Amino acid sequence: MTIRSALRPADEAEARWPARLLSEQYDTFFKSLVTGDWHNGADGDVESPTGSFSLIIIEPPEAQEVWETFANEDTLTEGQLKWMWSGQLSGYYITRENEAGLIFVTAYDELEDARRRFSGMQREFHNWQTQ
Repeated sequence: MTIRSALRPADEAEARWPARLLSEQYDTFFKSLVTGDWHNGADGDVESPTGSFSLIIIEPPEAQEVWETFANEDTLTEGQLKWMWSGQLSGYYITRENEAGLIFVTAYDELEDARRRFSGMQREFHNWQTQ
């Protein structure tokens, strides 16, 4: 699935993966997913080079449930609601949060690419932890 969005410049680590950074207009929604335990794995620390990060997998059958859960959230913008309702919500995402509380969302076309990136970030984080 392709998500069409405005892109932010990718950092060097993100540039190595076939992915797209989503526009910041989706950040609050994905932060809600992470804090609401809608992620499929989480690791890291905001003070580490990787930040705090999570893997979010939303398959088409789950998209309706996510929509129903978040459709009445006061924090979502009209644009976010239209995007969710348009069927573009299904996909594979990595979120990263830094120590300033900024969250960056990267969308992946393939689940395996997202999983590889998540595993790579876990290795980077655990290497940093043991230094």
